[in-house]
Amino acid sequence: MTDRLSDRVSLRLLERTRPAALGLLLALVVAAAPIASTARSAAPTRGEVIINEYAADNDANDNDFFELLVLGDGIDLRGLRITDNELVQGVFNNGEAVFTLGEDAYLSKVARGTLIAVWTASAGVTTDTQVNPATGDWRLVLAPGTGVTVSADGLGGAINPGLANGGDALYVYLPGPDRSSAGTDNVFLDFVAWEDGDGAVAPSGLGNLILPDPADNAYFTGNSVANDDVAGWVRYDSGPNAKPTPGEPNPAQNLAPLRRR
Repeated sequence: MTDRLSDRVSLRLLERTRPAALGLLLALVVAAAPIASTARSAAPTRGEVIINEYAADNDANDNDFFELLVLGDGIDLRGLRITDNELVQGVFNNGEAVFTLGEDAYLSKVARGTLIAVWTASAGVTTDTQVNPATGDWRLVLAPGTGVTVSADGLGGAINPGLANGGDALYVYLPGPDRSSAGTDNVFLDFVAWEDGDGAVAPSGLGNLILPDPADNAYFTGNSVANDDVAGWVRYDSGPNAKPTPGEPNPAQNLAPLRRR
């Protein structure tokens, strides 16, 4: 009789303490599990993303494009902006387009050696948002609505997303804390202008690369931040002899040193 009573008491104690024991075990498991990081990859600094090519009049659909070459490794390009002719004689211009890269996952940690072609319009463009360096895929092709948006620069005037073939400029930058392209706290990363640049000048600290006429379309032949040297660029006209390569290495350009894993 005593043994049976003891067994019933032990069973009741077990039933009462089981939920607490299970709760403690679950808490220990959760505490031991690795915590997923929510930190963003590093934003690019000067020299980690450069303009690699542009075409102002070289597409059957009247689309223009510019191309970025990533020199940093695993950098976060979400929110990066490229502005058409932002500064004229050191003063903010108006009526220009701002191309803003999206918050897409494929832009959150971009490998060194990746090429990103950005078209100024989407007509006739086949976009490509799948990039996988492990399989030899180093190309992204974006267009408005896919990985990039086009908006006004906040200074008034109408949006003109196309690139001018009579002289223009491109600025690559990150917006400062005010998040406005029209602000004075932008962090400029690269600059290129062609012909007279319509009065464009490079931001402080950047080489004032202005490609001489004719330069409707041009590409960089190097693989480093030294794209401020005119000698490293090839200018070409539209037509049967044009050599546009959106998303692909330019003629005579060796990106293998960047792509070694």
